[in-house]
Amino acid sequence: MHQRFGYSLDGTNFRGSFSTRREARLAAFDTARQQADPPAVVFVARIRGMDPQASGHAKGVIRDMRWRHRDVTGDTTYLDNLSQDVVQDLDRELEKTILAWLDRHKLLRHEHRVDAISEYPVPASQNATIGQGVVIEGYGQEREVQEMA
Repeated sequence: MHQRFGYSLDGTNFRGSFSTRREARLAAFDTARQQADPPAVVFVARIRGMDPQASGHAKGVIRDMRWRHRDVTGDTTYLDNLSQDVVQDLDRELEKTILAWLDRHKLLRHEHRVDAISEYPVPASQNATIGQGVVIEGYGQEREVQEMA
């Protein structure tokens, strides 16, 4: 699973699904600015879905198939010396099948875990002045930093 990021105005209730921490932060600033009583800080966190444990079953399935075949035929070489590529291919196919089965029977949980939380002060306006007259225009947009004379 790839990383996704979300934001919170209160540090507890996270929302959104953004590709980068920066995108989540800028969305948080925009949302904060629209509040009647804007918060002084916003929070951005990594949002990770819970792992349904659908992968990594190929070796166990192959082992069980070998044991069952051995018990019936006495042959101990069945599915012996499989390449890593073949085992990985089976693992991918099993994962797709297991995920589809979980989804079809409404067993796939859509819970998530929030971690790597960062806190950011909300700029007072879209144009923020810092230091020696340096103005950053439009914190929600890509803009060049310009010095004031």
